[in-house]
Amino acid sequence: METDWFFPQCLDYIYHANTFSEGIFNNGGDLVTGIFHKEAEFSRLELQNEKTLCFEHLYYSPDFAIHYNVDVNRVAKIPNVPWYGVQNFLKEFKGSNFAWHSRLKTPGAVYYSKQFWLGLLRDNGWLDVSISVPEAVNAMMDNQITLKYQILIPETYFEVRYLEWHSYNDKQRGKAIQDLTKFQSYLIWK
Repeated sequence: METDWFFPQCLDYIYHANTFSEGIFNNGGDLVTGIFHKEAEFSRLELQNEKTLCFEHLYYSPDFAIHYNVDVNRVAKIPNVPWYGVQNFLKEFKGSNFAWHSRLKTPGAVYYSKQFWLGLLRDNGWLDVSISVPEAVNAMMDNQITLKYQILIPETYFEVRYLEWHSYNDKQRGKAIQDLTKFQSYLIWK
């Protein structure tokens, strides 16, 4: 039990900051006979119920991990235990299995906790930082430029050059600064 549930839970906390579990009742419905880990990659919470503000079901499918169209026939719908009413849920629940979602509560996260240190979020899912270091370094090298000079122009320059500088609005000042920097960059690159 420890190796099938505890270690996978720890790994999901480390990599995703979210874990999902399933409990199975005995035939009488009065005793939990099994607890199983549900991989975070394969688990999704149902949309929040607008009336009760609860996530009433957990959806579990291997199709979630591959990010293609999910086959509805391959999705298990498991009743989800509300975090604030576990005892009442277990007393009143009449099904054979139930699920619960554990997470490290991060600010601004309603559904799932946000991973805070180990991963990068991409359109196609999680990417481990240690694997992506060469990719990130190459991207930085390809997308950087080296500035030879950094020139700071004091505002008094514009006051001398444009006598009506104090009567300019922000748009006029921005245009004057932009015209000067375009001209300067033209001279540097020529």
